[in-house]
Amino acid sequence: SIRYDAWRAAAYHAVDLLPPQDGELLEGSSRFVRGDGGAFGSHQGSRRRTQFTSRARSAGLGECMVVNLMVEGAVRLDAPDGSQLLVPEGSLAIYNATRPMHYSWSRSKEIYLLLPRAAVLRSLPGGVKGLSLSLDASPLAPFLRSQMSLLDHHGAKLPRKDLVAMLDSTIALAMLMLESSSGGRA
Repeated sequence: SIRYDAWRAAAYHAVDLLPPQDGELLEGSSRFVRGDGGAFGSHQGSRRRTQFTSRARSAGLGECMVVNLMVEGAVRLDAPDGSQLLVPEGSLAIYNATRPMHYSWSRSKEIYLLLPRAAVLRSLPGGVKGLSLSLDASPLAPFLRSQMSLLDHHGAKLPRKDLVAMLDSTIALAMLMLESSSGGRA
């Protein structure tokens, strides 16, 4: 459908949107901005399914890690080996977008950062074991949640230069949190 093609082209940057099931409509909104050290995005809308495949990775789409804040709803992650993980509303986690995986989103809102994989692995030397790594227990998590939410709510009102500066500071905070989580800093 035209709506599916439009959503697929405009709203998805690190994963591929799968066709809706059983005549479901794709509805929602999307924001996306790139900075020097990564990107920021948000999606809000209907149930949908996305996937990341090795084909997408070879096209250069998957050399990132995703820090995701589930503002509303939930997402189920399904790996090819059959392992699954439900990421509930309110969770702050990082996903390894270089692993083939299916994502099944409820009606939801998520705010996310796309971070370069190499930079994340420097800050988080162990990487992401399993399907995701929860960041909720980090003492810096409330600060990152707040910064991501502020970008989502107020970023569109900022001049481009200011928006990119705020994005870059949010990315720096995320990288600091990852480094702190790995024991790299006190």
